[in-house]
Amino acid sequence: MTPIDEQADSLMALLNNFDERKQKILKEFEGAQNMDNYWSAGDYEGFEHFIQTENEANPALYGERNKKWMPIIIEAIKEMPTLFVFGAGHLTGPDGVVRMLRDAGYKVEQLKR
Repeated sequence: MTPIDEQADSLMALLNNFDERKQKILKEFEGAQNMDNYWSAGDYEGFEHFIQTENEANPALYGERNKKWMPIIIEAIKEMPTLFVFGAGHLTGPDGVVRMLRDAGYKVEQLKR
């Protein structure tokens, strides 16, 4: 549980920068909608291009985690049919789960609505 002083400081920081934070949240939401449009349309290349800057800005968050997951994913696939759910940033780029699985010889397809 967070001490009351830390909660109050966090709330005050939010209120002091409310307009700036609001704009940032709205911009992120708009980006998420655009990203969903690419994915829903099956435009993997457009989706990858759209999210590439985020992947480059956060290599440890995406690429490094994906590399650590690969042995676990491959072992699970060998044992039984398996469903994996990833955040969008983990799917694309040279260190994306899709590319690494394809490079390992697996057939990866997007299921469309």
